[in-house]
Amino acid sequence: MPRVRRLLHFALLFVSCGPCREKPPPPVERAGVPGRSGGASIHGTVRFRGTPPAPPRISRGSFAECAKAPALPATPLGVASGALAEAFVWVKRGVPEGDYPIPRDLLLIDQRGCEFIPRVLGVRAGQTVVFRNSDQTLHNVHAVGRGSNAFNFGMPVTGMEVKRALTEPQVTITIACDVHPWMRAFLGVVRHPFFAVTAADGRYELRGLPAGTYLVEAWTEVGRAEQTVTVGGQEDRAADFSFGP
Repeated sequence: MPRVRRLLHFALLFVSCGPCREKPPPPVERAGVPGRSGGASIHGTVRFRGTPPAPPRISRGSFAECAKAPALPATPLGVASGALAEAFVWVKRGVPEGDYPIPRDLLLIDQRGCEFIPRVLGVRAGQTVVFRNSDQTLHNVHAVGRGSNAFNFGMPVTGMEVKRALTEPQVTITIACDVHPWMRAFLGVVRHPFFAVTAADGRYELRGLPAGTYLVEAWTEVGRAEQTVTVGGQEDRAADFSFGP
């Protein structure tokens, strides 16, 4: 019975507070001048020292609809040979004031195999994210963020999609599924295009920067780190980051 009541609760949440009834997000604040770009770049690798932390002890066996999904990884971090995947690296400070065109491409967060895919995603402030439920079970999307980045809606239908334009710069927004407590995703929402998510080998690259001095931050699920990097007009500088348990 508790399981049935919980499913009914989320179904009612979707009906009464569905995405079609929510107010549109506020417009993105604009500087009124074009943003500057250039030929400089910053690249590097994000690494993890030691043994990664174990995930929370949550058994999928108590959720019949998720029992056939692949087993949970030994750690929520994507660590292979010391390289840390899915770290969000961005220019936190130093980008000249100005507006950069917002991509029209839609970004996708899929609920598949009772996981959010991808787990970490970079988004331009004002860009639209599509949330999809590809599973044959009830999910919900609970965004823990500021202002218009805070929302919560149910997704009871397989193949259902809901679009959200994220307008508040924030690194990062936590996305959770309240039905399946292990499910997490993290969105880095940035005004400018100078950000990246590390690949499986832990590498990233920030291209098209104008000459200047920048504060570069690497966000991971185990913490944050910053470096100050100065680049010339056509210069390529390295900035590596390292995290421990």
